[in-house]
Amino acid sequence: MDENLKNRTLEILNKDQDQLEGVYDNQSEYTAPETTEKITVTENSDGTWTENKETVDTNLKDGGVVGEREKEIEDEARILQEFCREIDNEFVGIMSQIDDKKREIVALSLTAGITTAGAVNFCNSTAGVGIITFTEINQEIETLKIYTKMAGPNVDYAALNPFEPDTTVTLSGVSTDYAGFGYENVAESVVFKDSSGSTTGSKIDGSGSGISTLGRFDLSGTGTPFSGALTCTEIKTQIDALYDEIIVLRNRMDQKRGNLNTVKNKKSEKELQNWGCKNTKKEVEDRASSESATISAVIGLSTAI
Repeated sequence: MDENLKNRTLEILNKDQDQLEGVYDNQSEYTAPETTEKITVTENSDGTWTENKETVDTNLKDGGVVGEREKEIEDEARILQEFCREIDNEFVGIMSQIDDKKREIVALSLTAGITTAGAVNFCNSTAGVGIITFTEINQEIETLKIYTKMAGPNVDYAALNPFEPDTTVTLSGVSTDYAGFGYENVAESVVFKDSSGSTTGSKIDGSGSGISTLGRFDLSGTGTPFSGALTCTEIKTQIDALYDEIIVLRNRMDQKRGNLNTVKNKKSEKELQNWGCKNTKKEVEDRASSESATISAVIGLSTAI
């Protein structure tokens, strides 16, 4: 190996590596003063003059302002995430209440009866005598639209594009990992009745994990229950009342979701700024590691037998 050629090669690589060292440090030995003395002169009523001195903030910035601003952006994104997390967790609590009411509906449905076979008692359906129309009942969810590489549990500051993937995740009464993240919340879309109490035609209520496939919203109020002390009319009344309470809880979330999404949109701007700062630093770190590996490779090649 030509020693001169090896040294010239290492010189190039070492120069590139040296340029990366301290790139984010304050490049000046001077720091901006935080305060200065302000002097004012005022004329007195007798014609004399008075000098007044006061200490005031300069608002001057030095080279350290870059790091300060990066930290400020990071803190702003974190604070907005914490604010949104409060509301998302409130939604999680409401969805847990909804799921509890759904389980009560299932229990009442089983009491009403889930089969017409044989001589077993059951509450009649609005669809007709001897017919039962079941509704599948699942846990309530809140969908979050999110750029998973930009912010959240799977943030990746080395990603080539923070906007990919643009995907959805779910919040529920048992899943809170993504609370506070995402750029938009979307309400549960699979419902037996909408926010006004009108039936949607869906035979499924909820998009989450299954609770039961034997929900009965078809009760006419007549017949003889399979079990329990309640009449078919009372069972129907209680099921209807429980679902009305579910609608009230959903509407509580609806009333807040618009404002929450406004805040999340602003939060996403801060998250993107924070990702950009971290991504640039990551690129510098990766480049420094690459230069070091290349230097080691050159040395290894020049000393190999």
